[in-house]
Amino acid sequence: MTLEMKHLDRQMMDNTVKDARIPGIEPYRRWINDIRLGKCIIYWMQAAQRMADNPAFFAALEEANAHKLPLIVVFCVTDSVPDANLRHYRFMFQGLYELAKALASKQLSLFISFGDPFECLVPILPLAKTLFLDTGYLNWQRELRTKLYTYCAAAGLSYLQYETEPIVPLEIASPKEEYAAATLRPKLLKVLEPYLYAPPELPEPIVKIPGELKAALSQAGFLDIAEAFSDSGNLETWIAKRLAPDPGPPARYCGGHSAAMEHLQQFVDMKLPRYGDSRNNPATSYQSELSPYLHFGQISAREIVRRIIRHFELKASDIPAMIKQKSAYQGLPLSIASFCEELIVRRELSMNFCHYNPGYDSYSSLPGWARESLEIHSTDPRNYKYSIDILENAQTHDPYWNAAQRELLVTGKMHNYMRMYWGKKLIEWTPDPETAYYMMMYLNDKYELDGRDPNSFAGIAWCFGKHDRPWQSRPIFGSVRYMNSAGLERKYDMIRYVQRIEDLQEA
Repeated sequence: MTLEMKHLDRQMMDNTVKDARIPGIEPYRRWINDIRLGKCIIYWMQAAQRMADNPAFFAALEEANAHKLPLIVVFCVTDSVPDANLRHYRFMFQGLYELAKALASKQLSLFISFGDPFECLVPILPLAKTLFLDTGYLNWQRELRTKLYTYCAAAGLSYLQYETEPIVPLEIASPKEEYAAATLRPKLLKVLEPYLYAPPELPEPIVKIPGELKAALSQAGFLDIAEAFSDSGNLETWIAKRLAPDPGPPARYCGGHSAAMEHLQQFVDMKLPRYGDSRNNPATSYQSELSPYLHFGQISAREIVRRIIRHFELKASDIPAMIKQKSAYQGLPLSIASFCEELIVRRELSMNFCHYNPGYDSYSSLPGWARESLEIHSTDPRNYKYSIDILENAQTHDPYWNAAQRELLVTGKMHNYMRMYWGKKLIEWTPDPETAYYMMMYLNDKYELDGRDPNSFAGIAWCFGKHDRPWQSRPIFGSVRYMNSAGLERKYDMIRYVQRIEDLQEA
């Protein structure tokens, strides 16, 4: 499917893209029936759980106003999301409840239902003139959207699907799976600038939701979150009995757009100036802490970059130029370039991986050279072999690995540099690389708030050679990159890291 850039007015002083529907992009997938009548416009929200910088929500609201129809925003909670548990849902519900209150302030509602999204949506779709939705890149998300697209086309219901999570739509950035960041980066930077312009202001809804539509939604099993629940805890209780056992609440993170903005402000004010030279140091805390919020779509990557642009009085054109010349910088420019490299290039590389490689969650997705090398060394002696129980409970011989695992158990997020070390050690401590791969997937998806998304799948695959190159061969790892505790100690104050995690546990 071809995606085309619309005309961008580069002369606007505020860098806002003037576009009747959405900043800079066309729908990813559409089916239009202009003659169909309906009582409302429906936006099924899933990947983008926010109002701010949400192209699908913006387009749906404009469509509703253009036809003088009410906009119905619906969210379907299902227990069939792979490996999700109450830790993830609790964080998500905190965000959904805040979103419901924000929508209510605009005379809109967020309606929630429990069950398979397709089965939940089909009873209310006959009410709609058009169905709007966002885009997901995992197999279960694609299958669900294809099913809805097929239904809408057969029913004569207009269908408009938008990309909301990458800054640059994936097929505009590249028409194929990319080998590494080095191959995606020049393609992405070539087209990036206009996608960093400020999105247009959200219009106010013209038509309120009439009582008859609310009654029809209620009959179909949908609840108005803001009216039905007094707080996010009640929402959590409503769903808790239907979900997998709770691995415990994450200590550090509260869900929602306002919490994401607090982390962002703290990062820009206090951490970003030192990000370039301190981000990999686990003994300190100079990371943004935004990945859980990006995972649930509670904040957009573009909103993050736009905040950096405003705070440091940059232009949209500065960002691709800084990423391209990152190696020439020091100090603050290096920090900005390094962070934007991670947020834009590396994050969208992971989406590229999942979009073009349907085996993204399997050992077979690894590059041939890596699998071949690992398999040659699969019978090499291991000094340690640990069961999943010992690993899950952080009871190995390695104090740094144990600290990383405890950080994950306690907070719901592991320091990114330790995440790499954590994964590499699992290759070393399990019977064979394929066992290591699926054990890593299990622990990551169960405990990481930002697990089960393209970044996680690409990160796990990286531990086994994906998006990397062959290195000098060694036992167990073959040509796959190796990490050890001596390297950690040489670079960082690891005793301080262990103490930091112990303090977190006690708190």
